Amino acid sequence: MHYTAQYFRDNLPEWKRRKDPILTKIFYRPVSFHISAFCANHEIQANTVSVFSTFVAVLSCVMFLFANYWCNIAGALMISLWLIFDCVDGNLARCVRPQPFGEFVDAESSYTLVALLGSCIGMSAYRINEGGGHNISAR
Repeated sequence: MHYTAQYFRDNLPEWKRRKDPILTKIFYRPVSFHISAFCANHEIQANTVSVFSTFVAVLSCVMFLFANYWCNIAGALMISLWLIFDCVDGNLARCVRPQPFGEFVDAESSYTLVALLGSCIGMSAYRINEGGGHNISAR
């Protein structure tokens, strides 16, 4: 079967449409339909996307630890990428094929981001404030 973005759009449950926040409705979900079609057509499974999104989550948090403007912007953009992949793995699991331990792997990705993000942004804010935007260990 050849999957299209329209296939994923048509198979999104109504309860999911109602539950999605506005930015997800207008940006993340529509982009995810196209990436889901690509993944499905190239036999990339939902768990693979979830594991990849875990790496994106960790890397985005690490970017905040560098405590400079451009790294913080990169970290924020990577969080947006993580949000897209979070939609993609759900689309694939619902519409193509559920995976063994899929809910666990998806939750692990979310919990990783939630666990690290607050601490990393807090450390970045502290380092920027204390070091004038520079690495404080260089003092």
